[in-house]
Amino acid sequence: MIVAAMLAIATFVLRNFSGPALVASYATAAIAVLLIGIATLRLVRPPALITLRADGFRTGRIAGAGTRAAQWAEVEKVDTVGGELVIGLTGDKASRVPLGLVASQAAALERDVHLRLNAAHGYRRLP
Repeated sequence: MIVAAMLAIATFVLRNFSGPALVASYATAAIAVLLIGIATLRLVRPPALITLRADGFRTGRIAGAGTRAAQWAEVEKVDTVGGELVIGLTGDKASRVPLGLVASQAAALERDVHLRLNAAHGYRRLP
């Protein structure tokens, strides 16, 4: 947004000139509008942190997340360590999802991961 604001200022300054500067003002205006559109989309629809499927999971772009995707058959354990949901995989690999990023839905995420993992291994609740 800061870059878009700077481009908008540059657009108004360049509009006072003619020739190539006027063309540059139109280009900076187009780039500013594009950046504002992208920022608006990111605010309205933020990227997914983790996607759970019947066959496995995929984490989004999380710094230090470890393995980004795996099948449920590769999961050895699921634990909460230091405010992170740690999905331990075979071969000493792991995926980490900071629970602070999902805030109020952290418990639901943990429950959903456990339910999908149990379903993938054929476990079911006893009556």
